[in-house]
Amino acid sequence: MSLTQRLYRADEVRSALLYSLKTQRIVDALFWLQELEDSSFGGEARRLLCTAWVMFVGLSRLAWIVAWAKESGTREGRQRLCWQLARCTERESSLWWLLCTVPAAASGNKKGLSKLYDAWNNAWGATDEDFWQPLMDWVTDPKLELVFESLQDDMRSYSLIGRCAAVAIRTCVKQLPSKTWEPLSTREPEQLTFDMSGNIRKDRLYAIPYDCLFGMTWRGTGVNTLEYLRNLKEEDFQKSPWWRAKAAGIESDDTKREEFFDTYFHWIVCDIPDEWSLADQQKSHGPGSTGARASLERWWRGWVPPDNLYLWGAPADVVTKWVKAQPGSTGQSILDRVFQAYKECKFSPSNLLVIYKKEFMFTTS
Repeated sequence: MSLTQRLYRADEVRSALLYSLKTQRIVDALFWLQELEDSSFGGEARRLLCTAWVMFVGLSRLAWIVAWAKESGTREGRQRLCWQLARCTERESSLWWLLCTVPAAASGNKKGLSKLYDAWNNAWGATDEDFWQPLMDWVTDPKLELVFESLQDDMRSYSLIGRCAAVAIRTCVKQLPSKTWEPLSTREPEQLTFDMSGNIRKDRLYAIPYDCLFGMTWRGTGVNTLEYLRNLKEEDFQKSPWWRAKAAGIESDDTKREEFFDTYFHWIVCDIPDEWSLADQQKSHGPGSTGARASLERWWRGWVPPDNLYLWGAPADVVTKWVKAQPGSTGQSILDRVFQAYKECKFSPSNLLVIYKKEFMFTTS
């Protein structure tokens, strides 16, 4: 797994950012975002912000995803979006439940159709043209048109999340309360960035939250990673977009090795990681999660908001049953596990006409 500029594991920084946004730890979230940005993971940061919105806020705050579509292409825009998202008090998880319906239904239980589930089940695996063109033909609101374009173009390896969000918006937008469009705060934040000294050890201001490990990271499988930090090799640096060029040749060229360590780990100001205090080392590496043998249900209780207002009844029951049957940590994050599950699902859209009961009980005033 890639290392960030300050020698955190990238999978753990990803999880720490999502966890901080979920728990509304605004300053923490901004720090983890900056760590990604400083480490040449700007595109990943952009997609993670959208993922956090899908997991924790979703349809209750469409104004945020509109802002994301407009502003997420710049570092400054992502900082502002992170601050705004962490301050959102709404909690709604229908989009995350919807994303999990297809793997859950693939386990054999497909009864209990709903309008939203059917819309997603009949579209998720279509070609780009067959998926996005009907949405672009339907949309008349310039704000949503920009959202659909951004979800199509910018989510890359997270494209399933972008598709899921687009289908849900298309299906539910007319039933959403007006509050979902309320403008986001434009008050100037007190802090969006952290001043860094250039000393890697001292600039590691925060420790990875222990509660974000299980179900999301390799250390969440119970692995103790301290020895990896203490024995970093060139191949470890080569996996990192920020370190790759800087560490090239350090194991085969003594001069390059000396220059590398003098530049980034000079003994006067920083020291190499195996000389750091245990407290410093454990900000990024350490004992694995003790919940490694727990089920995915435990992760779900800790991460997924209980309110799923737009996908309930039988489709939600199918997901609940699936979650209870899944193991806990497997070495992949839950995001990667869901993406992998889709690769194993057969896409077979249905054109059956289904009669639905009234599903939405929300006013639009």
